[in-house]
Amino acid sequence: MPGHDANNSSAHSHEMSEGMLKVERQHFWFTVVGLAVALFKFVSDGGRWRRSLVLHLWPGCVTFLGVLLVFYTE
Repeated sequence: MPGHDANNSSAHSHEMSEGMLKVERQHFWFTVVGLAVALFKFVSDGGRWRRSLVLHLWPGCVTFLGVLLVFYTE
């Protein structure tokens, strides 16, 4: 393959830097908490647990997601 040199030190690397790993970790937690918000909101809107802790879980997760976003750094 012309122009392709596997021993070239400036070749494209797939290793992630420490900063990239930090961003990936933060995005993972955004995803987990976002899915929890959706799940708990769905369960809360179902009406089965009207006098339960479930009614308070999704707003708590939204608050926690907001805190995560406030401390987001790249």
